[in-house]
Amino acid sequence: MTQLVGHVRKLGIEIPKQVESEIGIYKDLLRSRSGAEREYDDAVGALRTVDPSKFQDAKAEVVAKSFQWFALNQGVDKVLIDAAATRLHNAVYDAVGGWEREIVSRFNSVVEGHALNETAPDLPALSDPRGFNAWNLTEQQARAVQAWREAATLLDPLWSAYRRIADYHGYQIGPAKSDDLSTNLFSACALGDPGAFSTAYEASIELARIGENVDTARPYAAITPYVVTAIARYPLRLHTIADAAKIRASIQPS
Repeated sequence: MTQLVGHVRKLGIEIPKQVESEIGIYKDLLRSRSGAEREYDDAVGALRTVDPSKFQDAKAEVVAKSFQWFALNQGVDKVLIDAAATRLHNAVYDAVGGWEREIVSRFNSVVEGHALNETAPDLPALSDPRGFNAWNLTEQQARAVQAWREAATLLDPLWSAYRRIADYHGYQIGPAKSDDLSTNLFSACALGDPGAFSTAYEASIELARIGENVDTARPYAAITPYVVTAIARYPLRLHTIADAAKIRASIQPS
């Protein structure tokens, strides 16, 4: 959850004060645990070298620090951190829906602003290794590739945060390897509405190639996974996790 919040913060999306406060509580507990262990070690070290006149005080310090460290080490620490994690989860739960909508909106604004769906038909045959040769690109194809490359640099951090939100909701987002068809099918529906299972399946096969890092997918790695919608011939438009789940269910063969 702290990593998710970090990704959202980097996007410049507002983090509610409640979430910030709960993160502070959680991190303070982690620091306290580390500090208690360090203080105990320091007290033991001092006991071995202290002047005889101060030995009793040093011993008392070791006993005090050992009680503190023992309590943390024997379960109090886990109780405290579990409580802080639960509080943080509840605060994130209240905020994550707004973050997701903002990320989806920004993503689709980039798609529209760079006319990715309009230029998709001009892209070279990316799924054909013989069709994607920089020396053979027409001017129109080169412009389309450039538009997608420029957009991808803006989409990447949004997609990264979106994947973490999906994970928070219990969904895996690809590209995944060829043995995880379910994840790739869901990802195909998150990136757009395939309209039919056969189209989603075509996109999932392309996602698997990307996930496997096959040689034929490497030349256009900079614009993946977004370009799978162009390869499968349906519009790129990011959906919320809930809407992606509905689309996935709607195209599932009976």
